[in-house]
Amino acid sequence: FGPTPGPWHSDVTVTLPLATSTNPQRRVGWQTLRPPYNPAHEASGPRSRQTGRIASFGEAWMSEARDTSCRDDCAPHFGQRGPSKFSRAELNAPMIWNFAESVHDANPVYWDETYAKQTRFGRIIAPPHSIMTMSGGHWWAPDYILEREEQEIEAQGDDPTETIREIVAKYGYATATNVTREDEFLQPYGPGDGRIKQTSYVDDVSEEKQTAVGKGVFIITIIEYRREVDDELIARARNVLLMYDSSQPRDN
Repeated sequence: FGPTPGPWHSDVTVTLPLATSTNPQRRVGWQTLRPPYNPAHEASGPRSRQTGRIASFGEAWMSEARDTSCRDDCAPHFGQRGPSKFSRAELNAPMIWNFAESVHDANPVYWDETYAKQTRFGRIIAPPHSIMTMSGGHWWAPDYILEREEQEIEAQGDDPTETIREIVAKYGYATATNVTREDEFLQPYGPGDGRIKQTSYVDDVSEEKQTAVGKGVFIITIIEYRREVDDELIARARNVLLMYDSSQPRDN
């Protein structure tokens, strides 16, 4: 979904290379590290070139000794959704125009209400790739607003994702590098949909691996975005985060 005036496409995956290491043989990015959707599950992993059997997460990413202690501690929290979070404001046309202006996207369905009403959407819609911007929280807000929102989140109970990050930190993996993010856009969204509701859960944590930047684990998080008015799922993201100990880089 670049600056093209084509219609909405569903089930589109966008992969963003967010970070790389200095070693060209061990780049931390989608070009060299691309795991399956549930890479730690034997039944869904890639097959080993040597044996033809289903490979594990560690074999799929790097061929080193397995250490599953951190993953084992995190496993009870896999698949548990955390508290719902809402965007700072209801979707509206000025928000959409600001985003489209910032990325020079001239698609008339984002700009022209008269044109948009004649399309199958019947209204202005937001660029699908604006999901992170549209669902974001405040850039700044008074303390009393932030405190109230924090209380609303805390009232929903513990956040399993935070629990997993606390477990990972106990193993000394406190430095973060985002490896990749893939977004799947399922339904259009725009003015009239209210705010965007966001929930997430950790799908998996890898074995402990020795990477170029340090020993650590890969955390796979699934993020779901829904319209407030009807709770319809509009987008889903899969994010891979490397948490590692920067004091233990691989010897070159």
